[in-house]
Amino acid sequence: MKYLTPAQVGEMLSLSPKTISAIALRDASMPAPRIGRTLRFEEQALNRWLLSKTPRSARAKNLAASNEAQS
Repeated sequence: MKYLTPAQVGEMLSLSPKTISAIALRDASMPAPRIGRTLRFEEQALNRWLLSKTPRSARAKNLAASNEAQS
C-alpha cells in the first residue's frame, strides 16, 4: 500500500494541499484516514473514490435531459 500526503494529492489534482485537506474534512466519503495528526491518502482507494465522482459537466447534462423529459 502506498500512502500519499495532501501535497502529493494536490499536485495530482492541481489543487493546493489546504484545499485537499478541506475537502477531506468536509466529505466523509473521501478515503483520508489520519495517521497520528496527519492526513494520508491510500493511493488505490483514492483513485477508486475519484472514479466514483461524477464530473460536473455530466451532472449538468443529466439535469438538462431530465428537465426536457419533464416538459
